[in-house]
This record gives sequence, C-alpha cells and structure tokens, in this order.
Amino acid sequence: MSDDLILAGDIGGTKCNLAFFSANGPALEALNERSYPSRDFASLDAVAKQFFTDTGLSADRACFGVAGAVLGGESQLPNLGWRLS
Repeated sequence: MSDDLILAGDIGGTKCNLAFFSANGPALEALNERSYPSRDFASLDAVAKQFFTDTGLSADRACFGVAGAVLGGESQLPNLGWRLS
C-alpha cells in the first residue's frame, strides 16, 4: 500500500502536523492525520517513525513545509536545532 501513499507534513517549532494521503485517482484523499509536539522528539525522523508506528502505514514519497528558510536544499529549524535536507 505504501506505493500509493504520500506523507505530508507541516513542521514547526511548536508542533508537527503529519498526514498520509492516497494518490489513487485524480485527487488526493487524506487518510490519517496526527499532530505531535515538536519538542518531544530529537528529529523529524523520530516524529515520522512515531507516526508510522501509530498508524501502521508507511510511504515511499514525502513532502514537508518547514518553519524556516531552505538554502541549498537544507533548513535549520531555529526553535528546535533540527537540520533537514
């Protein structure tokens, strides 16, 4: 099922909102959404792993919006110290 799912997230200093969307058909359909306190995790990887565990789902594709500038394909979240690339 992971071939048809997209992981999307809004990643901020306060919370991370994550969702799985089905990519079957002409429109995306939200399947599962959760919010996690950012400070409870050491990294975005840790948040995503928790979401996978909580939902029993996984995805091969992902897209994230982050609170901070993206330069050269990397972002440093100022309130968390997380480095994303």
